[in-house]
Amino acid sequence: MIMGWIKCSDKMPPNGVMVLLLNDGDYDFGFIIGDRLHVFSYGKWKPLRVEKVSHWQPLPEPPTE
Repeated sequence: MIMGWIKCSDKMPPNGVMVLLLNDGDYDFGFIIGDRLHVFSYGKWKPLRVEKVSHWQPLPEPPTE
């Protein structure tokens, strides 16, 4: 179940948990560890600074069938 967008200023996602991110106006999926955001872009993982991420939301549960 999608909870909706969460402001990073209100709450950051748990470290290491894959989430949907709004990163400087673009949608990405990735995870945060410490002060680094790791996003998958152009076929590889890229570390970025967290400051440009404004919102996030949990990924939906995978299908059961």
